[in-house]
Amino acid sequence: SYQKCSNFEPRESSHKTDITLANNYLNKFNEVLKEYQKENYSKSEELSKSLLQVCVGFKELKVIYMESLIHNNKLQEASDYWGKLGDNDRVDDEFLYLICKIFYYEGNYEKAKTFMKKLLSKVNDNHKYNKLYQNIVSIEKEKENANSLFKAGKYNEAIVAYTNILNMDTANK
Repeated sequence: SYQKCSNFEPRESSHKTDITLANNYLNKFNEVLKEYQKENYSKSEELSKSLLQVCVGFKELKVIYMESLIHNNKLQEASDYWGKLGDNDRVDDEFLYLICKIFYYEGNYEKAKTFMKKLLSKVNDNHKYNKLYQNIVSIEKEKENANSLFKAGKYNEAIVAYTNILNMDTANK
């Protein structure tokens, strides 16, 4: 668009400035993507946070920022960010998934399941969403089993069951 404006009004110097700014933002976003894909979440968090100051409505950038916070185990910060999103964003499938992920990582399985059910009622054929829901349900089931073993005084079996839970999802810190 800026290039078309510049072509239409070649003597207007502000168009060239706008083109340069837009290219700088695009380059910065490409850097965010590169760092995110390399799983350098500290850098992608830093870069996306900075870029969001300018690109306030850019959904993909917001998702990357929130995912980076989650990967950096900044769950409260990610939850606060979700709370500050507009109503349209908060009910968006990807943002619902991210808040579910936060609740799940916090160990709040009931809240995670409530939001996941809402999400899966809208979109039930998404592998990523279904996998998270299955993780939540599986961990809850195993936790109940481990607790039963512990209450029954079967401590060695309970230790094995609790250890198995820790290994069910290595991404869950």
